[in-house]
Amino acid sequence: MIAAARSLRLDGQSGQAERVEIVCETAGMVPQIVAGSWGFPSA
Repeated sequence: MIAAARSLRLDGQSGQAERVEIVCETAGMVPQIVAGSWGFPSA
């Protein structure tokens, strides 16, 4: 149960009129994007 709770990810944009999408030109820039800390997948 604890493992399931830790891996739970809710859609922070659910119900919003607009969605945020972050696009990265090269794979090498991915570590520089801090989107992961806001709950957005970086892959």
